[in-house]
Amino acid sequence: MWSENPAFPPTFHDPADPVLRDPDADRTYSHAELLDGARDAAATLELDADSRVAVRAPLTDPRTVAAGVLAPLLVGGAVALPEGDAPLDATAAVVGTDGTAAEERTLSVDAVSLSAPPATPPAPRGSPSTRGRPGPRPRTRRRWRGG
Repeated sequence: MWSENPAFPPTFHDPADPVLRDPDADRTYSHAELLDGARDAAATLELDADSRVAVRAPLTDPRTVAAGVLAPLLVGGAVALPEGDAPLDATAAVVGTDGTAAEERTLSVDAVSLSAPPATPPAPRGSPSTRGRPGPRPRTRRRWRGG
C-alpha cells in the first residue's frame, strides 16, 4: 500500500471504533456500522464500478455518508455532489427524508439501517485480519556500557 511516508506502516482500525457522531441522535457510529449500511445500500441500489451516485441528502446525517459516499466507493463507483436540485448524469441518488430525485434509482436515508453488527472478539496477533503483518514488537531497554 502506498503511503506518503513509506517508513510509517499502515494502521489497523478496530471495526468497533467510533468514526462518526450524530449530535441529533446523541450517539456515535462505528466503522462496522457504517460499512454494513454501505454494503446494504450498494445492494439495494444495485451499484457497481460504473455507478455514479448523486448525494441529495445532508452529509450531516450518518446514513447519507454510508449510502451516498461509502456505498459507491465500496464498489469502485463515483460520488456526485450536485448543487441543490440541479440535474446530474447519475445512475442513482440518495435522498433526504422528504426528497425526490430525477435519477431512476433512489434510496431514502430513512431506508438506511446503521444497526450494530454482532460483536466479534479482537483477532490475535499475526492472524489473517492483520494481513500477515506481525503485531508491534515489545520495547526493550538497552543498558549503556560505557567505555
